Amino acid sequence: MNLQDRACYLKVRINDNKCECLLDTGSDVSVLPLSYVKGCQIRPTGQTLKAANGTNIPVLGEATAKITTPKLTSTVTAVISEHIMEPMIGVDWLCQNEALWSFGRASISLQGHEHDLVVRPPNKSWCRRVVLREDVNIPARSQVDLSCNVVLGKREWNSCLSPAAREEVHWGTRTSPLK
Repeated sequence: MNLQDRACYLKVRINDNKCECLLDTGSDVSVLPLSYVKGCQIRPTGQTLKAANGTNIPVLGEATAKITTPKLTSTVTAVISEHIMEPMIGVDWLCQNEALWSFGRASISLQGHEHDLVVRPPNKSWCRRVVLREDVNIPARSQVDLSCNVVLGKREWNSCLSPAAREEVHWGTRTSPLK
């Protein structure tokens, strides 16, 4: 498989942020990280988000931001979350801008203007750190569910959720042997 076959990112500027946006035809709505809408009014929304594994993603509201390419100036009204790492352009914006996606040419036409697409940026890796809330002694040959926080960047994820939202969050981890 050619890398070009997986080109599904569009280089844009959202407000003052240069970035690569994931074009997500599996999402009805566009989703932006909070950091991309600084200075924009965040309005309440009834929209909810679910991750691919079915867990809820906390939503702060929705906002409208300026989105530009060298050939197009538009706006995107998106659901805003602090728990999204990259901007995702959904079917709402793609339809609004008359998108015609050519997977074979790794390009997309927006309002009649052709744009080249790029593959996922290799330097965009991130990880979540799970931190125990307190010291715990686990007896030998036993198993224990532990209370923890997830740290995303330098921010504790659990600390920004309401108590009701904390109850709904479920995380799965992959086991690996300790060395």
